[in-house]
Amino acid sequence: MESISVKRFVLVTLLACLVALLSGWFLWISTSDRRTATLEVRTIPRGARVTVDGRPLEGHVLAGLTESEVEVVATLPGHQEMRQKVTLKAGELCLARLELTPSSGELAVKVSGPEHFNVKVGPDPERTYRDQTKLQLAPGRWRVEVSAEGYPTTHRWVEVPASGRAELALSLKREQVKPPPPPPAPTAPPPPRYTPVYVPEPVYYPPPRPVYDPPPPPRPIYRPPPPPPVPVEPDPEPAFTPIP
Repeated sequence: MESISVKRFVLVTLLACLVALLSGWFLWISTSDRRTATLEVRTIPRGARVTVDGRPLEGHVLAGLTESEVEVVATLPGHQEMRQKVTLKAGELCLARLELTPSSGELAVKVSGPEHFNVKVGPDPERTYRDQTKLQLAPGRWRVEVSAEGYPTTHRWVEVPASGRAELALSLKREQVKPPPPPPAPTAPPPPRYTPVYVPEPVYYPPPRPVYDPPPPPRPIYRPPPPPPVPVEPDPEPAFTPIP
């Protein structure tokens, strides 16, 4: 009887340990997301190569990271390298936003003519430089305007390469001041205006044409009609008297 009870005790102990192990394993699986951090990286412009502590990042989201501080590096041809340190916290989504700036180029301006001049780059009035010949500009096509007192303003278009050097040579010549034109000579007064006198032409009126009045037609003479004929009665036959 004692051996049976010992076996039961051992069996129950083993089952309890197995249940505890399974419960701990399920609990560890369910809480693994809370114990790790997720890192999302966004770069402006897109398409930059991103590394996290030297490891390349595939896509833009990296999950399963331990709670620590990592360094995110973004590189893109024609732009300056951007670095940012991000502190990862367990159970949180950490966002790293890296905005890369274009690599600046150098523009060398050579102006012949005036001793002092102004260089204006683009339409922005704040990009006006006084007596500067080397300018740091972002790569691209720029409108460079050079002006000086007593000289006409001139401009050129220049393509500044990324991490390169562009040169621009301009020659300014003084404006030739034209003498003022001489005053106009006095003009003679205009001749008096001739006003012709209107003389009406004689109007010819033809003599009146004679009007022909035909004589009136003769008036008809009234003649009464003849009286109707009187009927003649025949003589009465004599009465016949027989001869005795």
